[in-house]
This record gives sequence, C-alpha cells and structure tokens, in this order.
Amino acid sequence: MTGNRLEIITQYVKSCLDGNTNAHGLDHALRVCQNIEKLLPHYPNADHELCLVAGLVHDVIDDKVTPDVTLAKQN
Repeated sequence: MTGNRLEIITQYVKSCLDGNTNAHGLDHALRVCQNIEKLLPHYPNADHELCLVAGLVHDVIDDKVTPDVTLAKQN
C-alpha cells in the first residue's frame, strides 16, 4: 500500500485495534488488504484505494472489537 491517506488510515485502524486479542487486530486488517490486492487485477474497474480502505477499516465498528459500536461509527 502506498499513499499518505492509506498510511493515515492504517495508523487510525492501529489505534482502534491495538490490544485486541481476538485475532481482529491490525495484522488481520493488513492480511485482508493483501488478499484484496491479489483480487484487484481481476476487477480493473474497481476503485483500488476504496477497496483497500474498506479492508483496513472493516473491523473498526465490529462489536467483537469495540464496546460502543455507535461511537465507533461516529468516529
């Protein structure tokens, strides 16, 4: 992943998922992004950055990760 926006989002996700012990930490989000990067060549019309951002943030509002899903959605 390249680009300042993705780096900023990665740091945000890290701050949200730090200390998570149920396999939904930053390392999981980065593995999801690696899989997305493998799939993207098959979808040339896909917005690559949007797909990678979705992969990064997909667990940030999950109730397995945050005690307050409403607040996490607002953030």
